[in-house]
Amino acid sequence: MSSHIPAGGPEDRPATVAETERFLAGYARTRGRYWTREESEVAWAAGLWVLAFNAKKASVAQSNGSAARLAEEVPERLRRADA
Repeated sequence: MSSHIPAGGPEDRPATVAETERFLAGYARTRGRYWTREESEVAWAAGLWVLAFNAKKASVAQSNGSAARLAEEVPERLRRADA
């Protein structure tokens, strides 16, 4: 979900944890309702799934950028997903 917001731009990279957090906060403000704990956990888990999927695709293409990024951010994204 939110981990892929800037993907495809000039940098062609997924959102960082900090960028994802800002996106989710801004989305909540715009809709006029904060995330419940469960909604927040689902959003973080969905973003992590997208990163894992992209890392798998990159490994098939022998590009290590996505896999390295995933390895770096997995612990924090899992913590936020309460997983």
